[in-house]
Amino acid sequence: MIYFDEELLLFRPEDGGAAQVMGTLCPHLGASLAHFSKVCGDSVECPFHGWRWNREGRNTLIPNSERVSERGRVKTFPTREIDGIVLVWYDVNGAQPSWEWPGVPEFRDPDFYPIFPHGHFRYEPHKIQPQSMLENIADTQHFPYVHGAGEPGRHKMLEHDGPYLNARFALTYGLRDGGKPTFLTPNGPVEGEIHAEAWGVGLSMARASPADLSFPQFLGVTPVDLNHGVMFSTITARRVPGADEPTGVVAKMYRRQHEQLF
Repeated sequence: MIYFDEELLLFRPEDGGAAQVMGTLCPHLGASLAHFSKVCGDSVECPFHGWRWNREGRNTLIPNSERVSERGRVKTFPTREIDGIVLVWYDVNGAQPSWEWPGVPEFRDPDFYPIFPHGHFRYEPHKIQPQSMLENIADTQHFPYVHGAGEPGRHKMLEHDGPYLNARFALTYGLRDGGKPTFLTPNGPVEGEIHAEAWGVGLSMARASPADLSFPQFLGVTPVDLNHGVMFSTITARRVPGADEPTGVVAKMYRRQHEQLF
């Protein structure tokens, strides 16, 4: 896979441990670990001479040798796996993470639908920058044009603390087309709220609450190169009694959110 203008490798140890992102250049003779390599235990085996490298980028095996290389290192990236989401920290100077993402409580709440397989979407590279997620929170005027709202959102609160941004919008659902009934507002317009959060650049969370419904949606943009990024969208909803998978209004909301992005 290619992100940050680099070829990267994502692997999981055979014991099912946490995922790890690393570079693809084998320090031995420069072969690519991205093609025809395989996972052996907690390491990735190079397809050229079988040298193995663990999640720390350290050499763990040289075939036909009793020693390992102490000098060779595969480039690694700080990687976290939280609530079913794999995150990688990238710093152009190689600095370590200066903050941690807290996750999404609803993604691990049994009262909400699992995020896989119905709630996760990946959008192929587009011309988009990671900070678009952050800027989106401050911009309430796009609601009618992008989201089909009958009016712009109204900021109730906007505050930040270091890398964290926290905001709340008031919104009247169902105003478009003269207040005609919609699948969300069958009885006419209703008042609702959107709680939006963002971390750093590229990670954002929106919890839309029209009437008595709840739709937590996590959005992330990962740069591919200087001009393009891949967007990931993950959404869930409170379970409908008796329905093992999203159905009815919930399924329609999933599709609606998916269609609005690209």
